[in-house]
Amino acid sequence: MRKHINQLQSLSFPEWITLLISTCLLPLVALSLKCFGLARTRTLLLWYAPSPSPSDSTPGERGIKTADKLAKLVSISARHGFYKANCLKQVLVLQMFLNKKGIHTTLHMGIKKSDAQTLQAHSWLECTGSPLIDSPNNLLNFTTIHSTNTAGRREQQ
Repeated sequence: MRKHINQLQSLSFPEWITLLISTCLLPLVALSLKCFGLARTRTLLLWYAPSPSPSDSTPGERGIKTADKLAKLVSISARHGFYKANCLKQVLVLQMFLNKKGIHTTLHMGIKKSDAQTLQAHSWLECTGSPLIDSPNNLLNFTTIHSTNTAGRREQQ
């Protein structure tokens, strides 16, 4: 517990703002998904936070570190905030933050069979081929059924 408090105390002011914004956005994204569906919600988030550069260049080392830091902040909000968000809501909020910073990502949705022979669904975000919020080992058994790359362009409906 003390370790978590020390980690929170070490956050910078912009990181605290990001934590607060993601804590507020997660339930709003959940509501939007219920009312409007995935495509419209994602379009709305990417419209709200358009990428500053239209290039398709991959992020440098600094961009990857920023992506990892934002992923951790969104994950903290989802686990410890007042709304416990699932993977889809987390990746949508994270993708919005990263798009705003000009870091292009790919949203993946996958399925796998559980031990009880039921299907499990999962969403994750990748930046330069590396998963954010999730570990590569957790994704081994998932078969990707849908991928969408932002590449700095807003999706058309």
